[in-house]
Amino acid sequence: MNKLAFWGIFIIPIFWGIGFPLTHNAVRLVNPGVFAFYRQVIAAVCLFPFAVKFFSQLDKRIIIGGFFIGLWSTLSMVSQSFALSTISSAMTAFFVTLNILFVPFLLLVFNLSRIKIADVVAVLLGLLSIFITFHGSLSGFRTGDLFGLLAAFAIAMNIITIQIITKDKAINRFLLAFISMVFGVIFLCYFPLASGTNESFGSAKVWGALLYQGCISTALAYLLQMMFQKQVGETRTSLILNLDLVFASLFGLLNSEPLTLAQIMGGLLALFASIFHDTIPFFKSKIWSVKK
Repeated sequence: MNKLAFWGIFIIPIFWGIGFPLTHNAVRLVNPGVFAFYRQVIAAVCLFPFAVKFFSQLDKRIIIGGFFIGLWSTLSMVSQSFALSTISSAMTAFFVTLNILFVPFLLLVFNLSRIKIADVVAVLLGLLSIFITFHGSLSGFRTGDLFGLLAAFAIAMNIITIQIITKDKAINRFLLAFISMVFGVIFLCYFPLASGTNESFGSAKVWGALLYQGCISTALAYLLQMMFQKQVGETRTSLILNLDLVFASLFGLLNSEPLTLAQIMGGLLALFASIFHDTIPFFKSKIWSVKK
């Protein structure tokens, strides 16, 4: 495998991990929805130079696909922003990783795949991780946790939507990404219009987080994934991207955010659940070699 491609993908969860505490700090000062709006605007501006030369390829498929990808991406971004306004970076990343609870069932609903035993085991591990994280009781489940789960569902829907739309290999993904972000900006217009002027919006913490999240965590991360995912492979790319839970926890600690033992254990179990499918061939090969 190309080393440049591997490191191009590996750096994405690091970008995301840094972004969690930056957003956590910023949405204490501004409305999370307003933050998500400007983050999307900045990302769209960054991607415009890459997409403009393909505008002649714009057609109904890209517009419809961009609408639905933009819808689910927007819901994920807003949910994460609201989650980070009340819970830590590590907890938000933990919930984001739980998109594995939804993907197998959505694949079944959209007739894309059947549920396998490995899918059921992964979902059960994910549910167990929630049980451990909340000490066996949902009495401590807060609004921020609900937004975290909503973000996980939105990410799962986005994965399914992209899988359906990109079956057509001829579709231009740079243009698709840009159009989806334009729709995201439209969807998010409600928040700046409803909130009015916020005096804290001029804070360096807010603008620094916005520029980082828009340019790096969104636009650059997407471009890297588009450039290198084919060389790395979808399975390995998915496994690497789930490391954002690890990096979000690490950078959250550096940001003086709390991290309990239960959260660490639950997070590790959630991470294992997300890569469970990829461990099966490894263990099969080990068992086969022992039998020989």
